Amino acid sequence: IVFLLKPDTPVSWAFLLLCLFLGNYMVTAYDVQSAYVTSFTNYLMLCFMPAPALHLGLLFPDRRAMVDRFPALIYLIYLPALVLAVFLGIYYFNYPEFYNSNTASWLPSYEELAPFARLYAVFCAFSLIGFVLYSYFKASTPASKQRAKMVLFGVTFAFLPAVVFMSLVNLRIIFFPYN
Repeated sequence: IVFLLKPDTPVSWAFLLLCLFLGNYMVTAYDVQSAYVTSFTNYLMLCFMPAPALHLGLLFPDRRAMVDRFPALIYLIYLPALVLAVFLGIYYFNYPEFYNSNTASWLPSYEELAPFARLYAVFCAFSLIGFVLYSYFKASTPASKQRAKMVLFGVTFAFLPAVVFMSLVNLRIIFFPYN
């Protein structure tokens, strides 16, 4: 809806990419535990999902001055995602050969790459929240401060219950079988 209302703004494109990658990651996550038909798409989304969050944080609710000074920064934040995706792609399409020969032994496996992809996701999520908090406290206009407040409210309302619940499960405080 955001993209349809304002298709010509970079913020709308960043939000569209964030929703596209996040939605595909969530939809294909079930298949990783069942038929493995869309598991490669899930791996790609795991790599690319965090970058638009950081992209969005650099542009919304206030455009950062560093983006004006270094316009290429917007594209450089996708570079770690691309590198992770290339390595996961090499791993995914050469999986049997990894354990049968030493020719590709220098390539990292999924077990070595996935933590980096998840750390990149955590870094980008906290960066987005940090940028929004910075915009709230250093807002140039009352409208910017109000936008930042609404974004913080929306993120808290949407994600905090799930994060708390999943943290309690992962810390073994409560038991819930995900599959």
